[in-house]
Amino acid sequence: MVRALDGLTPKSRARLQVALSGVAEHFGNPRRHAGLGLRKLGSGMWECRFDLSLRVLFVTDADGLLAYDIMNHDQLRAWLKKR
Repeated sequence: MVRALDGLTPKSRARLQVALSGVAEHFGNPRRHAGLGLRKLGSGMWECRFDLSLRVLFVTDADGLLAYDIMNHDQLRAWLKKR
């Protein structure tokens, strides 16, 4: 995910920070995280839109959610097909 961060504009980075803090605060409360653009993709996988075309992919682990990567819609769909 570190390489994906390098390509973000300062505005996108700020939006990502807001989205990550919102997910950290409201995950597990569907009424609260509905406005975050958080959506379940499948078993143990979630996405959160933080910019017009960008999403952060989360995977669950023993401790909760782990921010896995940043992708656009097409990249995310291709990644899901490989799984």
